[in-house]
Amino acid sequence: MHETVQQTVLAGAGNCRIAVTGYTGKGKYGIENSNQLTFQYPPLAVFIFGEDVGLMSRGKRLYVVRSGSTASAEATWAADGKSVRWHSGHATAQMNVENVSYTVVYLYQA
Repeated sequence: MHETVQQTVLAGAGNCRIAVTGYTGKGKYGIENSNQLTFQYPPLAVFIFGEDVGLMSRGKRLYVVRSGSTASAEATWAADGKSVRWHSGHATAQMNVENVSYTVVYLYQA
C-alpha cells in the first residue's frame, strides 16, 4: 500500500528536478570580478541563499531580496544554458560577500 501511495504522489510531481550546489563569497564585485556558476543541466530557475536570497531565470538579471529592499545584478548566460556569469556594483548585490557560504538550488527539466 505504501509503495502505491508513493508512486501516485511521484507521478503527479511533474517534470522538474532539483539540484543543490554552493560557493563561498570572495568579497569582490564588478564586471572584472564576476561570479560564475556551471550546471550539469540548463536550469529553469536558480535560487541563491546566503545573507540574502537571490532568484535568477534565463533572463539578464539576478534579483536579490534583502531585508526591506531589493537589488539586482547583470547576468549573462552561455549559449547552451549550462553556465551563467553575473556582476554588480557591490558585493552584497552580487551575492559575493567575503566568507559567506551561499547555497544554490536550481530546478531543471527532467
